Amino acid sequence: MRALTNKPPLTEYQKNDVALASEWLEQTGEIHEELLPILWDQVGVRHDDYRKVTSILAKAGCIYLSENTQHGRRWVLPMRSVRASQDDGMGAWEEAKTADGVEVLRLFITLGLHQPAGLIESLLGWCGGLGQVVKVTDDGHGSDIAVHVAMEALPGVKDVLLQVRELAKPEGASEDDAAKGSGRYELSLEACGSKAERTTLWASLMSIKSLAMRHLDDFPGLANPIMGAGNAFFCCPGCASQKFADPTTWAIEDIEARAKVCEKCQESITLNTVTLGEFHGNPNPTILELNPHEAKELKFCGDKLRFGQPMEVNFALHTLLGLRDAEEVDRLRIGGEHAIIDEFIAWDAAQGGWETADADDLGWTDLDWLRYCAGNAAEVRFRESDSQYKPKEGGEEATTKAIAEKQERLAQQAKKEGVDIGRDSIDLNHFVKLPIAAAANLQRGHALALRLFTSRMGHKVNSALHFGCAPDRPHPYPATVILLNDAVWKLSAAQVEERHTLQRTHASLLEGARKAKDDGDDDEAARRMQQAKEVDAKYKSLECTTFWRSVFSCNPMEFKQRGCTEIGFMSVCKHKAAAKEHLRQIEMLRSGRSQDEENDEVYLPLAPGWNAHFASKDPGETQPKGKVPIEIPIHMFKILAMTDDIAPASLSFISTFPEEEEYVYAPGVFVVPGKISAEFMELGGENIQYKIVETVPALGNNLSVGKGAQKAKAGE
Repeated sequence: MRALTNKPPLTEYQKNDVALASEWLEQTGEIHEELLPILWDQVGVRHDDYRKVTSILAKAGCIYLSENTQHGRRWVLPMRSVRASQDDGMGAWEEAKTADGVEVLRLFITLGLHQPAGLIESLLGWCGGLGQVVKVTDDGHGSDIAVHVAMEALPGVKDVLLQVRELAKPEGASEDDAAKGSGRYELSLEACGSKAERTTLWASLMSIKSLAMRHLDDFPGLANPIMGAGNAFFCCPGCASQKFADPTTWAIEDIEARAKVCEKCQESITLNTVTLGEFHGNPNPTILELNPHEAKELKFCGDKLRFGQPMEVNFALHTLLGLRDAEEVDRLRIGGEHAIIDEFIAWDAAQGGWETADADDLGWTDLDWLRYCAGNAAEVRFRESDSQYKPKEGGEEATTKAIAEKQERLAQQAKKEGVDIGRDSIDLNHFVKLPIAAAANLQRGHALALRLFTSRMGHKVNSALHFGCAPDRPHPYPATVILLNDAVWKLSAAQVEERHTLQRTHASLLEGARKAKDDGDDDEAARRMQQAKEVDAKYKSLECTTFWRSVFSCNPMEFKQRGCTEIGFMSVCKHKAAAKEHLRQIEMLRSGRSQDEENDEVYLPLAPGWNAHFASKDPGETQPKGKVPIEIPIHMFKILAMTDDIAPASLSFISTFPEEEEYVYAPGVFVVPGKISAEFMELGGENIQYKIVETVPALGNNLSVGKGAQKAKAGE
């Protein structure tokens, strides 16, 4: 109902998406992030605070992040999580705890006559955020709930089993009484890990226990040892490994006070020397860990599209970049060209200098590209920032000569490598004086940002946005992103106006030719018709409504249901062949993966059985017996920008590789799915089949608008 009355009103596709997400929430307890504005705008949660609010809720165990990848996040409400019947068993847990070299540490907390509401869900929320929830079982009455979590971030722990259960009646009770249970409950916490890391495993288990005790403390009088509640006991791991029916147990206080030797199995337990500290988990659970071995992104091939509309599309620019506030954005914007140069120098120094920097396929580092694109301005700034700099003999003239020689060497190398083919000048002043740049009011800083983005280091602009930025991990090149974003929006508007002007001029010339012909002035009519043809030819050279982009790892079913969003800048090209070549390159990069990686199962909420293979072969080929037919993946977007309000900005006039004919969308563009077709591509002597999707883009928020407008969009 909120979606139907939302302001601004939602499109039909967005309404359907919200309806689907609402149904999915009801069925599975999973919250799609496109629901957040619908849920939170009415209660005044600022868009820029979404990350903080979700982190607080996760820390409190109200929700947990069961999956956080480049393709999106899966938030789950523990109270609404899908639960299986106990008849299904806990096979995965049994396998985990009986693996070679693994031992299980178990403790339990007596709960007395009460089972605290939300206890197991709170623990599920906390532990689920540190790993993958494998299974939740319920006896159907709520008196026996078990949760298996495959841990990823809790030190020393591989798997955890959380269980609230009703204790059985003591021996000698009648059958009827035994069936009713004892009416007394306990919380069992089990963690399995390497026996060689017992102390680390113990410390992590105690962190979970500490969380449980805090939850019990919220219920006055519940954690009362006198009433048989709140007592914590540790079970002998030796007895457990030997499957004794009645293992030795000790009060936790005894284990923490002195070493123990089990009288039944002679297991030696020395945990009293372990330093216990509280494990808080990831303070920014929405931020992905940086992967230094991540394969470089290709310009016209996206493998980090987010399904649906993630919370980042609602952020103001400073939040997206991990800056302190909007004033910092304004400062960097005003700094222009110098702000870009300074941040490149600062980032290089923070990484240990250019000698440790990664070079691209041309052998250039980020600083090399900066020197090449910024020219003398960069060299002068380097000299001013270098505390070790010593003036060259010969004074300013010698220094100027040395700078010119450096620039000449870069220019010669660039020419050899095919950079800026056909350009007479690469000076920033040359670009900002071009008619389209002047119409867009581009300054040198805008031109520099555009040039850097189209270079071979441009993928680093998007990479940081894909992994996520926060105040403790800001974007390495924020000024570049700010000025690039401004330039893209300015250019897009100027290019639309240029096409409109040509259309008006063409119509005016045709009208003039008609009038001249009516007046009997055939020469004037012919002259105007010739001018009209020239204007029309120029308009057609600028008009483009179909663009192409190859994609990787895009599940067809989920994409059709939710669409996808590009968090960073999305480059597209006019020619299908160029996008297809990038698809070929990305497949070749991925073909080196191990067979195990090829066969890994990827969990996707709407298609849990989908298998992560690159593509299917010709369906005419016989599938091996016992093999599940492979889902034909989507690997090409045919982007239809039929109206000017969704057209990308052309960068050919300023690109370092003008032959690529690159177009670009600003961050946050949402790709709406449409018609799907299949096609084959020859690769390595085989016919590889993939799907092409006709899509219509929906532009993201214009992050270049003033602070007042941004605050209004952020719900302030």
